[in-house]
Amino acid sequence: MQESVIVKTAMSHPEKVAAVLKLSDQNPDYITYVNHTGSMDESLSYFYNLIAMFCLYACMTGFSAVLSTQANLSDVGMRNALSPVPRSIVLAGYLTASFFVQYICISVTLLFDFFVLHIDFGSQIPHVLLAVAAGCLTGVCLGFFIGSIGKMNMQVKNAFLMGFIMVCSGLSGLFANNARIYVEHTVPILNRINPSALISDCFFSMVVCSSNKRFYADIRDLLLVAFVFFILGLLNERGKQYESL
Repeated sequence: MQESVIVKTAMSHPEKVAAVLKLSDQNPDYITYVNHTGSMDESLSYFYNLIAMFCLYACMTGFSAVLSTQANLSDVGMRNALSPVPRSIVLAGYLTASFFVQYICISVTLLFDFFVLHIDFGSQIPHVLLAVAAGCLTGVCLGFFIGSIGKMNMQVKNAFLMGFIMVCSGLSGLFANNARIYVEHTVPILNRINPSALISDCFFSMVVCSSNKRFYADIRDLLLVAFVFFILGLLNERGKQYESL
């Protein structure tokens, strides 16, 4: 390759041959070495993906919140439909409470993992809490979206929701450690929209990466996924009315 550059330079700019020869004698180092202090234990991937699945289980509280406002699916929904309080306010209250309850539960799980199981989450505890918060928010919005789809009964929606979470968890590496790597090499876009993969990658980046650039990119993508679920849920819920109760 250097010979080709020298020949082309000699043909087009003979006066620069000496400078090119001088550069060719140098051996630039294109590799940057980064000191790594975190754990590279492969079993950590399973713990990270397990926590990601717990975060997505917030979908059950978001799912219940929607059912509590749908008169055709629950008795509580009938009472809320007859209430003078606007349905949007009731739904917002349910979703907000769902997020905080799930966030507290996951935080307790993190305390157990950190102090009892001694799982390595790096030294950036605020970032860990931010990742969990984004994950729980995504889970609640996912449950809200699935619960708002059509007029299917609760069992069908619940089965679809659980199946979706299992597929996301499997693709992110919960059942096979190298699953997310395989997806990255074959269909990388899935790792950018799979909430389970994004949550687990947040934890992974805090332990392995020397900067927070990858972490914040994961948080951005995760919040974008949550926003899409929330908007789709709102569109499905808009204008729902019942002829009779």
